[in-house]
Amino acid sequence: MESASFGKVEKLGSNVFQECSNLEKVEIEGLQKIGNGVFMKCLRLTEVTLDGPFKELGADVFRDCASLSTVTLPSSLKIIGSCAFQNCKNLSTIELPSSLTKLSDRVFEECSSLKSIVIPNMVKSMGNSIFEECSMLDSVIIQGFIDEIPTDAFRSCHSLRSVTLPVSVRKIGSNAFEECVALTGIKLPITLQSIGSSAFRKCVGLQTIIVPAAVKTIGGDAFRECTALTTAELSVSLKDIGGSAFAKCVSLRTVNLKAPLPPDISKSTFSDIVSAACQFYIPVGSKTMYMQHKQWQKIKQLIER
Repeated sequence: MESASFGKVEKLGSNVFQECSNLEKVEIEGLQKIGNGVFMKCLRLTEVTLDGPFKELGADVFRDCASLSTVTLPSSLKIIGSCAFQNCKNLSTIELPSSLTKLSDRVFEECSSLKSIVIPNMVKSMGNSIFEECSMLDSVIIQGFIDEIPTDAFRSCHSLRSVTLPVSVRKIGSNAFEECVALTGIKLPITLQSIGSSAFRKCVGLQTIIVPAAVKTIGGDAFRECTALTTAELSVSLKDIGGSAFAKCVSLRTVNLKAPLPPDISKSTFSDIVSAACQFYIPVGSKTMYMQHKQWQKIKQLIER
């Protein structure tokens, strides 16, 4: 079977076309329900048009469809299941319907040709590893009202240069942008309250980071090995900076601390930086408090201004 065209099909059961190795094109109208893994491992499938009032695209539906390049989804769709497009290596672009509210775990993981994506404004939830290892992904615009950038969301997106985050984001999860080596800067929303462990680890192109005022915690290894990072402006609300958060940031020269009370740090928080060349600026009148903290006492250039 090389193509499948159906006038009206109400339901596609799970795995019904799985591993149909010669299937190249599919057009289906009137669809009300689609199961899991329906087209999984259809290695020659290139084009799919799905139409109908169905609201959920099942898990693994197009997983490992290595040739898939064109997908048309209905305006009724609200949920895309886990791993739905995982490892669709030829998928370079996809338009998500404005009705969408949820993207589950690993939906586009390893879509190595995907270049850009716009997350519609009705989306309230994004799953873990959703774009992990999308190595050609260059631009991301998130319009939805999500409160968290999930764990591993953009991990190892080596071409990612532009990210637009909504003002609803409160948390950046662990490893969310780890090894996004082309990322030179990112504007963090004012609503942000925490940055997870290894969130920006090995973002070797990142040059400056401004941590918004409401952020209370920066996790361990958060900016570790950001070797081009020269300036970090840290929030007035900051309470804790985890171990090795800025370790091996060898280009770091300026750290602006806005918090009048010293945030907790460990002996490894700023380890393996060029300490003699890095200046730490703190609010006027706060040095006495900072010098009472065991680890801040060890910072050589602690300057009030």
